[in-house]
Amino acid sequence: MSETTEDTETDDQQENQRKIRGKRLILLISVPIFLVIILIVGLFYAGVFERFFASEPEVTSIEETVQPTTTPGIYLDLEEVLVTLRSQDSNQRFLKLSISLELEKSSDENLIKTVMPRLIDSFQVFLRELRIEELEGSQGVYRVKEELLDRVNQIIKPAKVKDLLFRDLFVQ
Repeated sequence: MSETTEDTETDDQQENQRKIRGKRLILLISVPIFLVIILIVGLFYAGVFERFFASEPEVTSIEETVQPTTTPGIYLDLEEVLVTLRSQDSNQRFLKLSISLELEKSSDENLIKTVMPRLIDSFQVFLRELRIEELEGSQGVYRVKEELLDRVNQIIKPAKVKDLLFRDLFVQ
């Protein structure tokens, strides 16, 4: 009886070893295939294969590639604005602005001149609430510029100002 139990044990061991070998074989084949697929997909998304699948580039003449430049608008200088900035200490800070507006049409110049008191008032209301910290750096100045441009366009509707340009910007 001991011989039969030994035979069954060795048969079980051999069968377990065959299962383990089969699993190893599957892993040894499937893992590299999986890695190659991931590599190919990654290279595809990185654009490495574009030159193989790209069509012939179109030939364009130099005239087609040159973009026409936009013609500058009409510039209108506004009067200088001087305001005191809001501060938390007793020191007063001043902001002095010289602004030019770039108009789309020359006919808008008369409209802006008629609403000039309203524009200056709108600018001063906004600028007096600024703190010195809000004007620091280019991001702060850009934000002020965009806010003033928005205020101008709201006042002169349906006309439109293309851009607002700072000629001078002094903070003291």
